Amino acid sequence: MRKNTIIASVIAVALATTMSIPATAAEQTDHSKEIEAMSQWLDGLTVTPSADTPAGLIPTEMTDAELAAYTDKIFELVNKEREKAGAEPLERSEYLNEAANTRAEDCATVGSIYVDGKPHTRPDGSRWFTALGIDENYNYGENSGQGRFTAEAQMKGWMDSKGHRTNILYDRYTEIGIGCALSEQGEIFAIQIFYRP
Repeated sequence: MRKNTIIASVIAVALATTMSIPATAAEQTDHSKEIEAMSQWLDGLTVTPSADTPAGLIPTEMTDAELAAYTDKIFELVNKEREKAGAEPLERSEYLNEAANTRAEDCATVGSIYVDGKPHTRPDGSRWFTALGIDENYNYGENSGQGRFTAEAQMKGWMDSKGHRTNILYDRYTEIGIGCALSEQGEIFAIQIFYRP
């Protein structure tokens, strides 16, 4: 029974993270090609469970301090990746942190980064950037992730995805907000919101 639970958990984590589609200021609405590619990838996935929490995964419960440390680690890793790419470091914005936390809570509440099959959508059906108090978006981008990944594993997933990586390394972005929330099922929802002037 434990083996099946671990396999299902790891597959759910892989599906949720690999199927998160980054949102940019020039958002696209047809993600059928990406979803098909992810489905094909998952068809070939083989998982070997262990008796302990698998490497790269978090426990199903975290304190507020642990969630704060998780967001701090993501911030540190973002700037390390930007430094490697020759991009200026991002400044952390309290305004963007608040919006990212709102988005993470949105996702944790519905238990998914998708609402009615749509990424970057809030539970009321509005677009993700309404969490910033705006109705139109020309300057912001969002990365979302879902699962039980450590901050390092979550960042690796984003960096291995062309769209997420583009948001992280985009040289015109100057600020970032990071929010995380834990669902009742023990999944962490991680949100990055980027800003360019």
